[in-house]
Amino acid sequence: MADLIDSYSETNQDSVVSISSSRIDYMNGQSFMVGSSPMNLTSCKFMIRKNNLYSGTAYAKLFAHTGTYGAGGTGTGDAGGDGLAVSTGIAYTSLPTSLTLTEFSFPTPYTLSANTPYVILLFLNGGDDNGRDLQIGYDASSPSHAGNRVRVDRNISWTSETGNDTIFYVYGEPAVTANTTNFFQLF
Repeated sequence: MADLIDSYSETNQDSVVSISSSRIDYMNGQSFMVGSSPMNLTSCKFMIRKNNLYSGTAYAKLFAHTGTYGAGGTGTGDAGGDGLAVSTGIAYTSLPTSLTLTEFSFPTPYTLSANTPYVILLFLNGGDDNGRDLQIGYDASSPSHAGNRVRVDRNISWTSETGNDTIFYVYGEPAVTANTTNFFQLF
């Protein structure tokens, strides 16, 4: 059973933002912090719904963090690339039509360092500017998560949304570290 690493509850949702590979908002998500132990990222959830019928596939992507956590921090690296890890895709036709927490699994768990911020984003490789897109729930009125909403625009540029928090959950399992002291005591 995976452990909750960080989250921002769906009870805070009051707005939605639309993303697609051709919209102004290309990807959208949240910065989050790992606790005092390294964790292997196994899955994440976003509160999402599809808007009109279209083809394509939705993915979650993990990126390294840069800047001040919660005060303008964003992802770093090639925002148009895959980042540190990419989830298994979910076909657009399988996505919910009403805002629902939807889970994205990481087939190869990525080891998250302890006490380190990261950015988790949602991407749709399809859709258009004519209302065929993917909508993500967020809090625009009273955000209280320590991190902040992060987006990538169609020019593949990072933007921090410090007055907003995306609804998200990030799960993982404790990373196993070798204990060389005990190993050598066995001999």
